[in-house]
Amino acid sequence: MRTGSARWGVVGLGLVAAIVGGAFAFGVPEPQGCGGVQEEVGTIEGQAVRQLCNGRQRELSTDSNHCGACNHPCLGGTCKQGKCQPFVLAYTKEAKFLALDSTYAYWTSDFGTVNRVPLVGGPVTVLATPINPRGIAIDSSHVYFTSFSSIVPYVDYSESPPPFHKGGMLHQVPLAGGVATELPIEIGDLAPDRIFLTGDDIYFLAGGSIYGSEEERESAPKALYVMPKGGGTTSVLVNQQKGRSYSLNGSNFFWKKSSGSPGQIYTLRLNGGSETVLANAVPSGGRVIAADLYRVLFTADSGIYWIPTSGGQAPVSVYGYRETANQFIGQLALDSQNLYWSEIDVRTGNSVIRKKGLSGTPNVMVANVSDVSSDIVVDANAIYIAGKNSIWKIAK
Repeated sequence: MRTGSARWGVVGLGLVAAIVGGAFAFGVPEPQGCGGVQEEVGTIEGQAVRQLCNGRQRELSTDSNHCGACNHPCLGGTCKQGKCQPFVLAYTKEAKFLALDSTYAYWTSDFGTVNRVPLVGGPVTVLATPINPRGIAIDSSHVYFTSFSSIVPYVDYSESPPPFHKGGMLHQVPLAGGVATELPIEIGDLAPDRIFLTGDDIYFLAGGSIYGSEEERESAPKALYVMPKGGGTTSVLVNQQKGRSYSLNGSNFFWKKSSGSPGQIYTLRLNGGSETVLANAVPSGGRVIAADLYRVLFTADSGIYWIPTSGGQAPVSVYGYRETANQFIGQLALDSQNLYWSEIDVRTGNSVIRKKGLSGTPNVMVANVSDVSSDIVVDANAIYIAGKNSIWKIAK
């Protein structure tokens, strides 16, 4: 059995924290910049602020290497009023899901490509050209992704399926590029979606028909499947009537009940065992869930909520927000200190990126991205956004 750490395209994992008093607080202070010598303290409220950093005067309101604080670089972006601005890391068409390693960002595109770009910027490399690629995840050697058919040049088959159609598919391609290998999965015409990796296994979601509309597939309940990385039998872990949104924290899957009121949050251990209800009377609506070792966060029509991964507590509101058909919370991401999310307005085509400290500090707006986000992923230094037109990067 192969071991080693898998890398994820959903949320940061392996966090160290402690639940304090049942509130949305974990005893982790908000980050205070990136260190360095800072002899004077100033404020940035739409005015120029000069400050001595490492023995030299710096303009903290506009200096992209000392943005808002000494030694806080914008990693390729500009600095405006002491805030690092989002910038385009790569232009693309209809990006769906993102994954990161220490060197590259990888993503799938509805245009029919699986791509990568250096985190520091540079040329985009097309790794594969499947039909409707969806979820993506990476390990130390390969990129794994789901799609609606075999690897072929992009074809518009909205009217009828082409003769080479094989139904939902799973593929792998070397990180450096090369020939993509198909790993057949036994799901018929179900549309495969997100994908997760752990140890020697691949987990993926599937729901709705590959012949349905994007809206139908998005709203359809999802089943959770598992298969070995080297290929083999596909097994159902959670049937299609139980789940809609799933998250993995390395040892457990978590999901929100697909329909009905009141809703429920479930968990299932990867090493065996039966599904367990973590919370009842869960607020209705929403379709995003994220988890780390200590907390499960999920969206509802009324905002973002959390419960501990051990259960035993009613959902607690993190952020109040009234979702509508045109304005809703798109994605969630976690690191060791903050929760990040996107608020999408399909009428304007913009996404507001926000964060809230896990220590209970107020939420703040990080940036306004002029794109409709489809995924958000974070690493130690930056926030990455997959959009309809671009892959965006924002320094933390």
